[in-house]
Amino acid sequence: MASNDVLLAAKNHVIPDNEWHQLPAASQGWSSEGLAALALELANGRSTAFMIVQSGHLVFQWGDIALKSTIASVRKSLINVLYGIYIAEGKIDPNVTLAELDIDDNKPLTPAERKATVMDLLMARSGIYLPSVYNTEAGRPPRGSYPPGSHWFYNN
Repeated sequence: MASNDVLLAAKNHVIPDNEWHQLPAASQGWSSEGLAALALELANGRSTAFMIVQSGHLVFQWGDIALKSTIASVRKSLINVLYGIYIAEGKIDPNVTLAELDIDDNKPLTPAERKATVMDLLMARSGIYLPSVYNTEAGRPPRGSYPPGSHWFYNN
């Protein structure tokens, strides 16, 4: 990115204070029809609130964003977002394998499991089926039953 582009991007970012600065969704490239469909989907689900924030500007809001909600398993979503930033910046190669990164586990991974990539892990398709801390054993495939990248399984 050229230095002028960086300055322009910095000018467009807002750090919210007590109030969110709202921009029309269409002005930021968001589809009004798509956001209306999202609102319907959210209303049919178990969500309490949802926001889309772009460069510090509120683009979309649904529900009561001031309401405190109990959330679970947000860790995986946040980690995926953070990895996505580094992947987009070219700092992390999503196709690198655990073997190439020299990553193992307390119960050593098999050679097949070490072929799992960063992307396989982020997509819950690693093929690594070790016991978890929480009770997610129901339906867990046996170790070695699927190669990396071929089978999705929610795994803590």
